[in-house]
Amino acid sequence: MAKILLVDDQRDVRFVMSELLEDMGHEVIEATSASGGLEMLESERPDLVFLDLTMPGMSGMEALAQIRRQAATRHTRVLLLTGSTSIEELDKARNLGIEGIISKPWESADVASQVTAAMVKSWAGK
Repeated sequence: MAKILLVDDQRDVRFVMSELLEDMGHEVIEATSASGGLEMLESERPDLVFLDLTMPGMSGMEALAQIRRQAATRHTRVLLLTGSTSIEELDKARNLGIEGIISKPWESADVASQVTAAMVKSWAGK
């Protein structure tokens, strides 16, 4: 299926989400920080990125802005993974072109449907 980069500073979140995505048939690679995720994005070229909004150091929002500024990663599909309920932050992320938002705690069916929708768009070239 797809190669998915999971960027989250919380080990338990990465573990549970990785298990879910792998059970869906996807290959999962992980980064523990936004800066590490940006490095892996360039070297691994994943089909989809799960990006935590709130991390120490560089935030997910800062990483998303960098992803959109780089020609090589500008069109990378990104799903925001967050526990935030800030409408302002979520609107900013939408304006930066995220595919969707996975709220913590998440429902497996929501994750599956959003991943499928993002990959269908990717395969259709949209």
